[in-house]
Amino acid sequence: MTLTPDPDAPTPSPSPTSTPTTRRLTLFVQGTQPQAEISYEIDDTEVVVGSDVVLPWQATIEVAADRDVRLMAAGVAEIGDLRCQITGDTVPTPIIMYDSNPYPAVECLLRGS
Repeated sequence: MTLTPDPDAPTPSPSPTSTPTTRRLTLFVQGTQPQAEISYEIDDTEVVVGSDVVLPWQATIEVAADRDVRLMAAGVAEIGDLRCQITGDTVPTPIIMYDSNPYPAVECLLRGS
């Protein structure tokens, strides 16, 4: 006996791919500056990490996918560079900003989806 599909049976539709409601992000600041003033914002809520943070610094956070995330760092010395970076499983291309000026300041912004 051979089984054949019923031509009148409904075709199953592929299940829609759901977009994640939260995303895990890695915030990273590094450079040749000895220390930096670091903070980050999730939408309009600011989190101050500190004003004399030893580099490199890294934190992993979870935020709602529709929230903007801004990472800010400012050097405390005249000589040395700074780089900020935001990466994550929902960030196809890392957000990177670099500054080599005296008293460098960087800001990385990841827009909510």
